[in-house]
Amino acid sequence: MGADFLINNLYFLLIIIGAILFVYILAIFLNNLRRTAGENNQNIGSIVEILSFPFLVFILSSCYGIGFLFLKLPSSWKDALSATPAIVLIISGMAFIFNIISFILKVGPNLKIKRIIQTTFCGFCIGILIYCFYKNLAGLIFSLALSAVFFFVVYKFLKFRKIAETEKPVITGQLVITHIYPSSAVFQERIKEAMEIIKEAISETPGTGEVLQILASDFTPRGIDLQIKYYITDRQNFDEVKSKVNLNIIKKLNERNIKLTD
Repeated sequence: MGADFLINNLYFLLIIIGAILFVYILAIFLNNLRRTAGENNQNIGSIVEILSFPFLVFILSSCYGIGFLFLKLPSSWKDALSATPAIVLIISGMAFIFNIISFILKVGPNLKIKRIIQTTFCGFCIGILIYCFYKNLAGLIFSLALSAVFFFVVYKFLKFRKIAETEKPVITGQLVITHIYPSSAVFQERIKEAMEIIKEAISETPGTGEVLQILASDFTPRGIDLQIKYYITDRQNFDEVKSKVNLNIIKKLNERNIKLTD
């Protein structure tokens, strides 16, 4: 009985470790696919980015469900956690829908409306989970915690950039956002929205790496200076990538009617 307990739990552990390694390799592949596809068609690159996160979370969730079949626990624990594979899979599906909603909201609502819609959807999902699994509260809490771990692991893997320091020139730039807005509260909201748009515009441009910082540095009579710093990973097309970033930033700011100074 002791040997059976150890062997089955070892199977569970090996399945989880194997799943993490597999997801890590897939994340590298999907990162490269997103960059390659994005060079030819930015929409395809965006679609790959949208699908990558929930797809990798789904793989981890599915492997946890398979591993759970081997897991040996005291009967009371096993009963309490019996629904966790299904709950984790449901949460990964909700993450997919959340990504789709976020993609649709890239163009259209301002930052505040976008946050309200996203928060409402998250609240709705949590409400559905509580309504369906309130009788198994321990399993629900464990599933939420486990899903958070899966999200963190996948997020870190997808953000990983295996690039030598010599291949990551740092680009710095500056934009001045005009402060001609009805009130300081509106101006502050627009600055936050502009910073998020700039980060988004850089991240989705092929040939760029990590966005190091976007700082509201100086307030002048013309407006407020935003200092931008990010990596360019495509050294062969350095000037072209920089130009695409600038054009993408201007395009997105104009779409949201955020004004730059003349």
